[in-house]
Amino acid sequence: MKTIKLKIDKDFKDDCILFNNKVNLGNRSEGNGDKQKQLEGIIAENAVRNFYGLQPMEEQQKFDGGFDFVINNLSFDVKCSGRSCDIRPHYQHNVYDFQKNYNVDYYLFTSYNRKKDIVEICGTIKKDEFFKKADYKERGQILKNDTTQQPYQQNNWEIKQSQIDPIGLVLPNIPSENCSLYVIEDNLSQPTLF
Repeated sequence: MKTIKLKIDKDFKDDCILFNNKVNLGNRSEGNGDKQKQLEGIIAENAVRNFYGLQPMEEQQKFDGGFDFVINNLSFDVKCSGRSCDIRPHYQHNVYDFQKNYNVDYYLFTSYNRKKDIVEICGTIKKDEFFKKADYKERGQILKNDTTQQPYQQNNWEIKQSQIDPIGLVLPNIPSENCSLYVIEDNLSQPTLF
């Protein structure tokens, strides 16, 4: 499946770092991640927002309800996995179990390549479809990937990259005219269906 790769430039990343230093995103009762994971999530969400011509994340005084933005009356929750490489078809995307009851229409999965400063917009899946296809993993189970083995920190649902829908089925697969990030690979050949 084709993804959309966005190069994160220094100014964009610096703005995300400033936001991360200013704002405490740890507003949930669990699963908030450390500041590095929060930064990766901010970079990914703001890259997606930039691609679609939306304003960057804003400071919120309370929990956002479980979704990050709305396009065409559909709500999306951006999920980010930080990696040291590009996404591969067998790599997993995750949703914490406690997020299962959040009111969101779609998950939008991203991958942040820390080494290259590239955000990949990997695809989307409708929330109810996600929980039909995803595998449940209990806290403490061992996550095995290409390079490491580590225990899950939360009860977790995971789905393979190859199981989600490509960008272009629900959201546009072309950047808005306001997108300021460099689109690295023209993987945008699938038609937009709306």
